[in-house]
Amino acid sequence: MDEKRARTVLTLGFKGKKRKDEVGTNPLEMAEACKFHLKQGYSLEEIANKYSVSERLVGKFISLLRLPSEVRTQLSKGTIGIDVASQLAEARLTEETKIKVGNVIAGLSAHDARGIIQYAKKFPNASFGEYRQRVLNSKPKKEEISLIVISLQEEGYRKLKEQADKQKTSIHDLGQRIINEWLEKRS
Repeated sequence: MDEKRARTVLTLGFKGKKRKDEVGTNPLEMAEACKFHLKQGYSLEEIANKYSVSERLVGKFISLLRLPSEVRTQLSKGTIGIDVASQLAEARLTEETKIKVGNVIAGLSAHDARGIIQYAKKFPNASFGEYRQRVLNSKPKKEEISLIVISLQEEGYRKLKEQADKQKTSIHDLGQRIINEWLEKRS
């Protein structure tokens, strides 16, 4: 990489449009460009100032270069995000463990992936595949809910409110119960 390429990559990556097909948005290429600037004698602070980003962000990109090649491949494919990849790079784990964790977290949400990395730090010899299943199985099931709006005259609303108060429930819950009972009688 030369000076011009490093400048182009970081300018597009930090300041340009964030389209995946655009030059400079590859996180590993950005990491290499940051490393190039460091080798040219720039400090993290100078690189950050030059591209109007934080030193932390520059450091995050540079940390990606410490990942095993198998994990870098996952990053390049987009199955692991930059934040998660940099957290894995910074984790005090063996290269072999990082590879195992990288394979397990590929395709997971950032939140779930970070949880598995934290687990790996505490239990580096554990089965991360089993832990992944525990994480995924512990998620609440998503249920689609449809809303309806009912227009009531003041008298109808007052009566519904009285019934809800008598039954020590909300108007919402009472209305839902009335509709469900009506539907059951009709089926």
